Order: sequence, then structure tokens, then C-alpha cells
Amino acid sequence: MIISHNGCSIDFLKDVNLNDHDSVGMSLSGGVDSAMVFYLLCKYAPQLSIIPFTMIEEGHPTARPNNIWHVDEICLYMKEKFPKVDIKDVQECRFNPKDPILYQEALDHIKRKIVSGIEPYGYVKSLATANFRNKLINDGAFNLMCSGISMNPPIEEQEKHMFTRVEPRRNKVAAAVTKEHKTILGKKLISHNPFINSHKKVIAAFYHKYDLMNDLFPLTSSCVGTATSTNYFTKPCKVCFWCQEKKWAFGFYDGCLT
Repeated sequence: MIISHNGCSIDFLKDVNLNDHDSVGMSLSGGVDSAMVFYLLCKYAPQLSIIPFTMIEEGHPTARPNNIWHVDEICLYMKEKFPKVDIKDVQECRFNPKDPILYQEALDHIKRKIVSGIEPYGYVKSLATANFRNKLINDGAFNLMCSGISMNPPIEEQEKHMFTRVEPRRNKVAAAVTKEHKTILGKKLISHNPFINSHKKVIAAFYHKYDLMNDLFPLTSSCVGTATSTNYFTKPCKVCFWCQEKKWAFGFYDGCLT
């Protein structure tokens, strides 16, 4: 289905036959992107059981101990907003980005050119997430998964708004919405990423469309600042890329601060 607002459009659940699924895994970070996909699932696919899962980073300077609070509050919000939708308890996976086994696995992937242009510590979370997701699939939890992955702002916008660090903007994927088919122990995974070709201003348009700026938006968190730069995680640092991206798109940092 095409969902639009103020000139922004996405094709939600494109090429996904919902009759083939009774549950969906929702990769939930506590940020605005995945929270919006979670909302859309509840609204437009209420017949599915939703299994939210999240990664909890530990033992690293940017690990934010309150992220699980944001995930839990977003889930509670959805359960109250959509009482007829079967929303399961959050599945948590704790990991340390400095874990030597994960780190070596990341190095091995990079050396085999499975991924390129990324440093190992940055890839460890993606690897840990994939491992946990695959475990849930193999346990029979779901074989349809959604995430909130989105594009970076255009480089000229990052430069115009003086982002502390300019991040490259990857090219659009061939399809408007990515649907990946993978075989994991004989089980096929369909991965649906409705915002993969959209930046956060598109996501902000949907928060306004559904009037979520006063209730769902304040529950989200994007900042990855250190304990020192965030007064021990009680406020956004306002200088990390994700803080600046959120302010660029929504006009607010975490906690609706300007």
C-alpha cells in the first residue's frame, strides 16, 4: 500500500503476502525510525503477532544504559494504543562490542569481503544483531522481519547545517522497499525495510500525519553521546551525528529539546 503525507510517500509491506505469515519480528532500537515502523505494523497489519527485539550494548563508552527504557516505553505505548494487536514481550540481546569472539568474526567477514569500507567495531553490532535475529528465526519466532533503517541526509544538507561529522549518503537500492530472501537452516527470511530509501524528514512527515509528536516522539532516543557529554545519559549531547540528524529532521533533539 502507498502511504503519503505532504509529498512524502512509502510503499508499506510491498510484495509481502501477509497470508503467509502469522507473526513478524520488529527490530527495535528505541529511535524514531523503528518506532514509526512499529506503529505502521500495528495500524496496517493488526492480524500479525509482533515480536519486538532489541540489542543492548554494554562495556563501551557510547553504550547508553537507558536505551532499554525507551524500547520498553515504546512497546507499552503500542500495547495501549492498539490493545487488540498481539504484541509480545521484548526479546533482549546483550552484547559487548569489544567481545573478542565477535570482533574476530567481524574481522573474518571483512577479510572475506562480505562487507567493505567499515571498521570492525562498527560492524560488530550488525553481526551481533544478525546472530540474534537468526536465533529467533531458528527458534520459530518469525520469518518476516521489519526494521527502521533509513538513509542519511543529503551531504549538502549536512554541510549546510554544519554537522560535526559528514556521513556519506549511500545510493538508493534498486527497489523502493527491500525484500531479502535468505535461507537459514532451511528457513526463508523476508526482511522489509520501508524507509530504506527515505531520510528522517520523510519519517518526520509520518509522525505529523499520525499526530505522534506529543506522545510517541518523546519516548524515542537517538543520541549516542558519552556519559560525560550527556550528563550521565540524562540529556542529549547535541553534537553526535544522530542528535544533529534528529534536530535537522524534526526540529528537536531527544526529549523534545531544541
